[in-house]
Amino acid sequence: MIRGSLRRASFYPFFNFENNQGGVYFMIDVSNEIKSILGEQQPKELRQSCLRYLKENILRIVKQKIELVYSINSFREQIIELPRFLEAVKIDDNGDWKFEIFIDENDLKFATEQNEEIYEIKDGNKVNNLNSYFKTPINSIRELDFIKIESEKEAINFIKNNLSSFVAKIIRR
Repeated sequence: MIRGSLRRASFYPFFNFENNQGGVYFMIDVSNEIKSILGEQQPKELRQSCLRYLKENILRIVKQKIELVYSINSFREQIIELPRFLEAVKIDDNGDWKFEIFIDENDLKFATEQNEEIYEIKDGNKVNNLNSYFKTPINSIRELDFIKIESEKEAINFIKNNLSSFVAKIIRR
């Protein structure tokens, strides 16, 4: 039985460029929301269905924001093709009601195994990470920050508006 309604989303995005994998990380923790909806009763099947639903949709949101950045900056040389960039967006399940979505810089292969940089922009600058790849601000906001801010807004809205109704549908079955 559903005890309450979803009040607030615990969506905590953050950037971590010092991680060994490198890249942009979005950590999503909805454990408080699930407890407010279900109380302490949280069947394992429900967890799997909810997390699959959340992962698919939050991943879709992040990828859409990356596509948006690519389309806004379509005038610029895109040395990493969009499909390859989107393939670098991964999900890591942290257990319980938490997961991370991240852009894995290793998959983008900014350098060879001998650590030689692969990409160079027309102006001669080398591209060796996401910071050096994204150089064209959108409305005075760095592209990575734009992806983070826009993904966060849409993900919070999605969690607030869709999670409790999704859980309710599963419980009614």
